[in-house]
Amino acid sequence: MVAGCASVDQGLRRQSAPAAGVSQNVISLADSPDAVRDWFNAARNRPRFVAILSSTCGACVAGAVTVKETMLGVPADEGIDVGIVWVDILPGDDAASAIRASALFDESSVAQFYDPGGRVGQMIANRLVKHPPAWDVYLFFDADSEWLDAPPQPSQWFHQLGPQIADVSRQRSGDALAAALHAETVALGAAPAADSPPTSRQIAAAKRLANAAIIDAGAAQEPPALGGQCSRCAARGQIGQCSLAGWRHLVAVKPDARDRNKVMMAGGPTRPVIGDELEATGRVVVLAVSGMTCPDCSIMVVAGMLSLEGVRRVEVDFDAGRALATVDPPDAVTDEQLIAAVTAQGFEAKVVR
Repeated sequence: MVAGCASVDQGLRRQSAPAAGVSQNVISLADSPDAVRDWFNAARNRPRFVAILSSTCGACVAGAVTVKETMLGVPADEGIDVGIVWVDILPGDDAASAIRASALFDESSVAQFYDPGGRVGQMIANRLVKHPPAWDVYLFFDADSEWLDAPPQPSQWFHQLGPQIADVSRQRSGDALAAALHAETVALGAAPAADSPPTSRQIAAAKRLANAAIIDAGAAQEPPALGGQCSRCAARGQIGQCSLAGWRHLVAVKPDARDRNKVMMAGGPTRPVIGDELEATGRVVVLAVSGMTCPDCSIMVVAGMLSLEGVRRVEVDFDAGRALATVDPPDAVTDEQLIAAVTAQGFEAKVVR
């Protein structure tokens, strides 16, 4: 239900040490973005697609799975050329997590890059988003596009960010993202993976396989960088990087009470600095939540409570095991409904204030 990565406090972004050669599957852009530019121009006269993603953001990696299921698996001369740029956005993003996430794509035709300095996202942001860098974005380019001093303007693009970061009319997630990717691939004259977009069930199955691929990739790294994933995430097919994701304190708000699918989020290892747009007025209910075994569980708690029509804001402190729900109007949701929404996600909860 939570739509996309939404927003991240600027102070949470960190830059990993440059990696000269990340892996044979991931080309480092630590010194220069020339490699991605060269790949882009080498495919001129063909439609191209570029996604800029965080390797530990659950929504970003889910978007990557949607790209794979929607656009890949066709003969090279019929499909669209796909490039994935993994960037450092969340605290867990680094070269190691980019390698793990690259295991999502076993197709050698997919060009993958690691951009620790965020150069590509900065260049793209100048034309598309309100607050750079661009990330969790999905960009299409027609056959005539050429990357000269700067990336060309995309012929079409979508994102999974909040309205405070990018044009809300281009926001797509879940089924809507799959449909948008499928339609634009066809519009550019390329063959998609199937005649129709993948269903929610197909994407969910692909997420479970992706989760396994990420875990296997982490286990193969020396020294082991993944550190294990909680059994709850593995069972549910969650594809964030578990405790590496850094969302130990999460704030999420529905800015429009009439649209439950538009959600603004901020998070980090401690309570993020938030603006007025992430505050809300109404009755505040504090719940003690047990059973959260990694910070990705916080997102599940948020999703459960924000699915209730009267809940406008949820704040989860993973380390304290607490969740605060703001209900507006105050009588729109009962304490029992809040508890039920949390238990439906597999956790235990009780009202403490």
